[in-house]
Parts: sequence; structure tokens; C-alpha cells
Amino acid sequence: MAVVRDPAWFAEVVRHASDLTGHPTQAALAEASGLSLNTVVNVVTAARSSYRPGTLEQLATGLGVDPVRLLACATTGNATRTRKRGTGTGSWAGMSAVDAAAHLTTPAAMGDALASSSGAVFVVSVDGVEASVVEQALEATLARLAKRHAGATTRVRPLS
Repeated sequence: MAVVRDPAWFAEVVRHASDLTGHPTQAALAEASGLSLNTVVNVVTAARSSYRPGTLEQLATGLGVDPVRLLACATTGNATRTRKRGTGTGSWAGMSAVDAAAHLTTPAAMGDALASSSGAVFVVSVDGVEASVVEQALEATLARLAKRHAGATTRVRPLS
């Protein structure tokens, strides 16, 4: 069994990661993970403090993240103190749930583009507007930005 160090914090991480990876409901995450809805509800409500490693592996698959990183996040992370982004590497302890979700999901979602980027990477979430409308607005805004800054390159890629 994998013992979750801080179940409430990990539940919040999974909720944020689920949003970031395009699973707006617990049912959607359950389907993508191949887990029962009850199991996903247990994770996102911090109902349990330990899970089978296979459960966390399936959850990682549904989120599109590295299972080893998710297991490390679950077993070593907590929110007893917060730390600034970019301080330390590989440590989940003290990282806010929002930062942990971004740290967990962004490299997997963006692939090599993030690793090779020396600029800024953002994750944008918009509700109530069709994805194509948001994508067009972002592309137009970024095109204007690139025109004003010689050498700037921009790209918009949906996470899911």
C-alpha cells in the first residue's frame, strides 16, 4: 500500500490536475483512469490515506502524468508550509496544491516544448466558452505580442 502523507492536500492536487488535464468531472477522470467512480471520489475527497500502487498508476494514466511522479507526490508531499516556485527540485513537501498540480501535469502535457522553453508557459482555464473561441482569441493576442517583440515565438496547444 502507498500511504498518502497528507490526504487532503493530495486530494486538492488531484482535483487541480484533473482540471488542468481536461477532466471536468470525477466521472470523466474515472473513465479516463479505468477506475471506479467510487475510487476517484475517495481520492478527491481524501476519504482514504492509502491506496494500492496500481490504483495510483491508473490514476496517473488517466491524468496523463508519470506514475512515479504521482506516487512521489502522494507519499512525500504536504501543505504544512508553502515554498516559492522554483526553489528546490523534485521535492513535493511544502509545495502548494496548485503549484504541485502544475508541476505534475505541465511537463507531461507540454512534452519537450516545456523542457526546451526559456520563456513563460501558462495554463489557461476558461469555462462557459467553446474551446475553439478561446483558442482563436489566444492566438490573435499572442500574434499581436509577437509582432511587437522581434524574435518572439508563441504557440497555443490544447492540453487534451
